[in-house]
Amino acid sequence: MALGAVVVAGAGVVLFQPDHREPALSVPDRVCQEAVSGTQVKALLPGTGEAFEEKRAVNFVVGGPQELGRCDLSGGGTDLEVTYKMAQEADFTWKSVQPDSASDQDVALSNLKKKLSTSGWVLKDSYLDNSPNKNLNLVADNDSKKASVWIVGYSKDDPPSLSIQVVAACYQVPDGQTVDHY
Repeated sequence: MALGAVVVAGAGVVLFQPDHREPALSVPDRVCQEAVSGTQVKALLPGTGEAFEEKRAVNFVVGGPQELGRCDLSGGGTDLEVTYKMAQEADFTWKSVQPDSASDQDVALSNLKKKLSTSGWVLKDSYLDNSPNKNLNLVADNDSKKASVWIVGYSKDDPPSLSIQVVAACYQVPDGQTVDHY
């Protein structure tokens, strides 16, 4: 009987003790003046810990100054800085850049090929792919911006179009670890 009373008393203590686990980190759906997905930011922060806070956000609004935008965030004991530069005006649409003809696109691709060797960009490759249309592919890197771009011109499609893939370094090294540079 005494053992039964101890087990019941122990269960009661466990049930009524405060939970010492840290709460899950909650990040809003949109951050940085609603310009950035909260899901993407949450993936860069610890899952638990100090509450999320948007400390400062400047130049993230559409139609704002065409300067470097910056947003300082924190959560889970980690600080995070998001920077960006808006590359187009607020009235940018597909019709603004869609070529009228394949020859217009060929001129645009020629100009892109020249520009991808300036302002820190290095044209790494320029080739025609193996498709029946022999589409022009341009691959360029910008080491200082930690970004790469792969552009494919589909000049023979109706209407002509471009495929643009951008890869940017967003990886954060975990605390206490280092990165091996190659």
